[in-house]
Formats: sequence, structure tokens, C-alpha cells
Amino acid sequence: MATIENRLFLGGKYVGNEINLVFCKPDGRRLFPNSANGKIKRLNKKADLPYKSQIHILCQTFATINVNSKIGPEIVQKMLGTPL
Repeated sequence: MATIENRLFLGGKYVGNEINLVFCKPDGRRLFPNSANGKIKRLNKKADLPYKSQIHILCQTFATINVNSKIGPEIVQKMLGTPL
């Protein structure tokens, strides 16, 4: 996830847009599901966890929590980088 520090450090080289994507590379570019799934798989293996998570499950959980917290679905779509 891109942080404010990354944006400040990279300055004009930061390619992210005005919305904060849930999953992105440090320079603001989108992180595609296969990349994120690979990282999650390696973390699960390193932590010796039996559960095999996928990024889709995490995105759905994020969306559900935010919608249940009274954040509008349009805003959640933007945060997830989903087209309207």
C-alpha cells in the first residue's frame, strides 16, 4: 500500500492517482491480483499457516466492512479501483 511518505519521497515520479487503492505498488501503480496472491501465499508458507488466502477474499472483506460502516458503495468502489 502506498503511503504518504512514498508519495513525498517519489514526488513527480509517483504515478498513483487521486484515490488511494487498497492494494498498490509503492509508486502508486495498481498491484494486480496474481502478484498479491503470490505474496500472500509466500507469507502463509513463511508463517506456516494452513489456510490459503486469496486477495479476492481480502478485498471482499474490506468492501463488506466499509459498506457496513456506512461508507457509500460508490466510495468503496473507488477505493478498490473498480470501475463505476
